[in-house]
Amino acid sequence: MLVASQPRVRARFDRHVTVLGLLLLSACNKSDKPAVPAEPKATSTVADAGVRGSALSSAADAGAATVADAGPHLQFVGVVRGVVKLAKGAKLPLAPAPLSHGVKPPSVAPCPPVDQADQRTIALSKETGGLSPVHTALTGMSAAPTREPLVHDLFIDACRLRPTVLGVMRGDKLRVTNRSDSAMLPSLPGDKFVRGMMAGETREVPLQSTQTKISCTMGSYCGESLVIATTHPLYAVTSSEGFFTIEKVPLDQDLMIHAWAPLFDVTSEPFRLSDGKRELMIELTLTPLPPKPAAVPPKPATKGTKPAPPAEPAENRGPAFQ
Repeated sequence: MLVASQPRVRARFDRHVTVLGLLLLSACNKSDKPAVPAEPKATSTVADAGVRGSALSSAADAGAATVADAGPHLQFVGVVRGVVKLAKGAKLPLAPAPLSHGVKPPSVAPCPPVDQADQRTIALSKETGGLSPVHTALTGMSAAPTREPLVHDLFIDACRLRPTVLGVMRGDKLRVTNRSDSAMLPSLPGDKFVRGMMAGETREVPLQSTQTKISCTMGSYCGESLVIATTHPLYAVTSSEGFFTIEKVPLDQDLMIHAWAPLFDVTSEPFRLSDGKRELMIELTLTPLPPKPAAVPPKPATKGTKPAPPAEPAENRGPAFQ
């Protein structure tokens, strides 16, 4: 019996080996074929934004949204350069004579006396015809570049504040240094009372108001400085030659550039930069405001009416782009 069964066992073993070989050969053939790429997942587009609706408001969906969902990306790569000049035929105006309680302010030695030089608050360059210092700024952009807060220097040199016009951004700081030989009493933002500054002393104060006027309301006269704060960094103050440069201007936006200085009316010009025209040269002209009329005492209010507020002096009118 054992001898007779050996051929059967042998045949059965051969069949198992053959099946196993076929299985191994099939597996090898499959591994040689290139893998079929997985079907890409659908991405979000502007068209399906409405379908998703409020789902985009969640942090998870907002993080997965594409650039198309966020709208076109602004490029802050434009540059506006130019010069500010006096209007043709106009004369350079003088500021009113400084007064303190109706009289010439005191000037304590070694400070120089108050004279007509203190009325020349803006200069005209003989070489270029440019005006300085003039504040320039942009409006009309849907967004603006950001920057870290800066510290701007204001000096009291020889008992006079310099510069007389200073451009800043809200949130910046003002650093005032008294480089005069004597103590001064400037009125600074946030001060509840006038605080003296010794020779060589420095103070830093925050800037939040659109306009801040720095002057010495007590003690010796120290001139005046006007600090103009915008909500963005797209501003500049003209150099001694009347030139200005504003960088990081957004492209493909209908913008306005404004120029202003005390004693002058605001001047504005529209412009637009694009990827094919990233830089612009522009000339702006300033026209002096009409002379301030003589002061007229207000009429007494009749019964039941409120007295009219006093008119703001023309030379102190602020820029239209506040």
